[in-house]
Amino acid sequence: MTTLKQAVYLYCLARADQLNAVSGCGIDQQKALMIAPFKEVVAIYSAVELADFTGPEAEANLQDIGWIGPRALAHENVVAQAANSSPVLPARFGTIFSSFDKLQQLLTTKHDLIVDALDQINNRQEWSLKGYLDKKQAVKKRVAVEAAAKREEFDKLTPGARYFQEKKLETAARQSVSVWLNEQIVGIEKELQPFVVEWAGRQPLSREATGKESDMVLNRALLVEIERASKLALVVAEINKRWASSGVVLELSGPWPPYSFCPTFSLAAD
Repeated sequence: MTTLKQAVYLYCLARADQLNAVSGCGIDQQKALMIAPFKEVVAIYSAVELADFTGPEAEANLQDIGWIGPRALAHENVVAQAANSSPVLPARFGTIFSSFDKLQQLLTTKHDLIVDALDQINNRQEWSLKGYLDKKQAVKKRVAVEAAAKREEFDKLTPGARYFQEKKLETAARQSVSVWLNEQIVGIEKELQPFVVEWAGRQPLSREATGKESDMVLNRALLVEIERASKLALVVAEINKRWASSGVVLELSGPWPPYSFCPTFSLAAD
């Protein structure tokens, strides 16, 4: 009979003096959540079967959305439970240690860095800001603006000449839409800057990934003071209202655990 070897699965790190009790089971919905304290820091963890995350069986598991999905959701739920009472440094899904001693080693050697990082995100949340461009709508709007500026000039033209000039405007708008878009993104970020403590860039996703017909042209993670989040949402809504006919739409979502603003030291097992 094969004996399964257990490992330690890390969910997040939190402040010992702020964290309320956590309850429930880990990602396998069987083994209980546990807390490992060290001075001002606690680690929330559970036992897992090592074979689930290393070796041939693990390779198959990590390619199976039916296996990953519920476990990733359980991971997020544990992090969210901890975040209800304390700042948290969330570990990535699948962060395991070969033994409890290895986890204790992390808490010991990285203690001061962990405390500093928890202080940095205290009373702050991560939000996601995505921007989408409907290029046809953007070009149409730019042509309309340019044509309005030249209305008197255009009114003096014959219908054929006017059509030709409008086509020239459309061609110019298509060629310059990327430059125009970059200018708008700079302006949007400048307008939002007073409400953002820190930005983190992300790679824009494809249409296949987003399921949208518009192109994602902006993808940022924002670290935001909790008390300023509602105002940030209002400003994003105002920008969307202002740009409604220009083909640019912003999507703000959150709050999320601060995955994008975790410290640079590794939480992975040695």
